[in-house]
Amino acid sequence: MADLAEKKENYHIASENINPLAARFPHCIVWTPIPVLSWLFPFIGHMGICTSSGVIRDFAGPYFVSEDNMAFGKPTKYWMLDVSKVYAGGLSAWDMAVHDASEEYKHRMHNLCCDNCHSHVAMALNLMRYDNSASWNMVKLCLLVLLHGKHVSFPTVAVPCGNQEPAGCGMRRPVVRLQKLAVGRGGYLYTLRPVRRLPNSLISRAEP
Repeated sequence: MADLAEKKENYHIASENINPLAARFPHCIVWTPIPVLSWLFPFIGHMGICTSSGVIRDFAGPYFVSEDNMAFGKPTKYWMLDVSKVYAGGLSAWDMAVHDASEEYKHRMHNLCCDNCHSHVAMALNLMRYDNSASWNMVKLCLLVLLHGKHVSFPTVAVPCGNQEPAGCGMRRPVVRLQKLAVGRGGYLYTLRPVRRLPNSLISRAEP
């Protein structure tokens, strides 16, 4: 019982280190939609895996594994894993598996159907033998992220009223912006993305 309580406490502490605005998701598998494709097939998207410090690594294209700059934008869903289920144990084993999988995929051609971003994440989990398993694959990950993934919630700030404040001051406003993405010839779609950082003036004014 003591071990179980300790694991729950460690899991809770790790979850508090998740910071969507800074794109930091320690021990998480992260997911973001692919424009147009995810609209047609909502279960299809782009996937990455994060280090113990929350840095995202994702197989973004042929012979390229991105670091801290996820393809198709910041994550919109994440699935936090339990580092205590790493077979070798410890943060170093997690980070080593993520590193080794990323180095391997720097030498691979990207194939949308059979060797893609999901496969990169699956290799990392197989290397660390997460949950004592070496049978992780793209189909299994797709289903589990769909079932267990949590939508990223962005913080809000209270905009105080004042003589020069716009209408609706005092309301809590989400820290997001509308991003315009080009699609094909002359076509566009719009998606909400988190603002990387709030202006200092707004932060100081919003503080109690």
